Amino acid sequence: MWVVGRALLGPVVIVSAVLVCFASIGVLSGDVTSQHPDLLALWLPNHCFLGRSLAAADIPAWNPYAMAGAPFVADPQSGWMNLTAMGLYSRFSCATALPLYIALQPILAGLGLYGFLRSEGLRRVGATVGGAWLAVAIARSRLGISLAFSGTVAWTAVLLWCTSRYLQAETRRSRVLWLGAAAISWGQIAAIHPSHGLLIGTAAVVTLACSHVFRRARGERSSTLRSLAILGAAAVFVNLAVILPRLAYFGRTSLALGYGELQPDRAIGGLEFSDLAALLLPGGVFLGPLALICLLRARRSSLVIAMGVFTLGAILLSLHSVADVLKDLVGGVPGGDFYIHDPARLSIGALIGIAVLIGAGASRLFSEDRGILELLSVRGLLLGCLTAEIAIGAAPLKSPSPDRSVVQATWFDPLTDSFLPIDEYMTPPPVVPELGHTGRYITVENGSNWRGSLPRQAPDDLGFMANQRAMLFHLGGVEATTAPVQPIRYWKIVRAFADRDMKYNASEIDPGAAVLCDLFDVRYAIFEDERYAGEPGAGEGGRQLRLRLLSDSTNVQLFDHWRGVESSAQALALVTAPGFDPSDTAIVEGVPSQRDDSGDEASSATLESSGTQELEIDVDAGRTSLLVIRMSFDPGWKATIDGTPVEVVPADYAILGVRVPPGSHRVRLVYSDPTIGAGLIGSGLSLLVLLLIAGFPSPTPAVARIPVIVGARRRAPSSA
Repeated sequence: MWVVGRALLGPVVIVSAVLVCFASIGVLSGDVTSQHPDLLALWLPNHCFLGRSLAAADIPAWNPYAMAGAPFVADPQSGWMNLTAMGLYSRFSCATALPLYIALQPILAGLGLYGFLRSEGLRRVGATVGGAWLAVAIARSRLGISLAFSGTVAWTAVLLWCTSRYLQAETRRSRVLWLGAAAISWGQIAAIHPSHGLLIGTAAVVTLACSHVFRRARGERSSTLRSLAILGAAAVFVNLAVILPRLAYFGRTSLALGYGELQPDRAIGGLEFSDLAALLLPGGVFLGPLALICLLRARRSSLVIAMGVFTLGAILLSLHSVADVLKDLVGGVPGGDFYIHDPARLSIGALIGIAVLIGAGASRLFSEDRGILELLSVRGLLLGCLTAEIAIGAAPLKSPSPDRSVVQATWFDPLTDSFLPIDEYMTPPPVVPELGHTGRYITVENGSNWRGSLPRQAPDDLGFMANQRAMLFHLGGVEATTAPVQPIRYWKIVRAFADRDMKYNASEIDPGAAVLCDLFDVRYAIFEDERYAGEPGAGEGGRQLRLRLLSDSTNVQLFDHWRGVESSAQALALVTAPGFDPSDTAIVEGVPSQRDDSGDEASSATLESSGTQELEIDVDAGRTSLLVIRMSFDPGWKATIDGTPVEVVPADYAILGVRVPPGSHRVRLVYSDPTIGAGLIGSGLSLLVLLLIAGFPSPTPAVARIPVIVGARRRAPSSA
């Protein structure tokens, strides 16, 4: 019992520290903060839509509730194959799943690092201090609600643990099982943040492999390199379900333009030297100085040296001054512009490296020969610092101002007290029944800036239904406030009609852009009537919201004449030209023009049924006509007329068009992405192969465990 208690003490301390930190600011009781704007505007609607769809036994390949429709599973930040998000949001309500997801990330990070440090030979106390520091650093800072990066840290720690066990496994069965676990962990990083996050996770694994190479005998180094190559191949094949849909979709997205074109005038970001102290301070007032002491006590070893180089590299590359020097060198390299886009994100990797070094230093404090009193004093110092930090974490920090969203400057700013109950955010405001489920709406706010409505997430802003809230209530959303990946045609046409600059991941429509409103079937605008502001009964927060009918457009329309063009550039030029009226004619790509014969043939189109990725339309055409569906174009849409497949073409540059013959017909459109099924089959087969290999008996032991000296006792090689 005592042995079991000692083994569980470290994990219990890590989990308890996280729960106390989050409970103190209301996260576990259902309160949320908009201190990081993506929490409510991106992750909640995406994960909620995904979870609800999976709970209904549906894979949501298409999202009709944002950007006038867009591929969903293929979106790198949809949450698809993020096992934590899929499991929680499909099992629990969105209001319950969100705080659970937030709390689980630092717990995974702390436990993953604890397991990694123990696998590398560190004492329990060193692994506990390293894991607790990393977990508390996430839970007490803004990083805790930056879900893409808290998830990156969490699964990188788990990936290091699994890789360490894989490289040291003594039997084929355990080796293959840890290989599969490591591959799945790498895939979780790819599902959460496939750019900076995946770079950080992959670099951390390569760093760990290098430390194993340098501490093995010369004759065994080739086997370690071979193991790393096998891990790389397994990571790709096991995660085809993650990779294939995103890879196939990338060329049709705004991100394919590159950050240089998305934001040509943006200044290079990055940390300043004054920000570096924050890399230690997220652990808190007591754990920060303790971390520095442990860093200075870390004994030189292959692991410490390798992780030290990794940490230093992450810090240097995250600095603004370094990025400014490297911009010309990496800017022309394919994919290099994503580094210039936000170098500060790489500092997240340094957090992992620092936690490893802290664990190594703490382990050494207990490995040296000490008298019993000195040993107890050191142990008391560590436990005292942890206890004091948890006690401080139990005291809520200052709340942000309730009238505006708080957006801090760095990842490591303290996480403030929550101020908005998640149940309130998930409650439909009074304007929702008025909107109904026909047509789309836009949000009109005075003083909108280049980030759109994203900063407006206070309680009295909820009635505007901005920030992708349409996804929560299955309404017709047409705008995006924080969508890094957008359909390229949608992204371009919104900017062609815009009268102001917008951030690359925001797309908002001005109510004065009548052509764009008609083209996307935007019927309503939600706006604030300032004449009523502050008057009694004006509504929550003294704000009065009104609905304005912008258009009586229809979501489907039949044309007996149109103009055909050869290229998308020609179509965009004609649609944005003065005098174009999308309710009078259509511009079609790859289809010959058909003139208006001014006949009296009757024609009509009626939307009979619609789902998230399926439409059925009854048409009655007096002559060959063009059916226009006011939904974003994507080649994944397939159409049949009375069961016969027909081509879906881009109409008016950005929406769907189908040519129909004369007569009465049923047109059926279905969205499908074959890469989703292919990816699932590929991942399933890869995992099956690993399980079959693991099932065969191992004839001889694999590589024996190598003793690691980082301030721990030597582990004797197994005699098995």
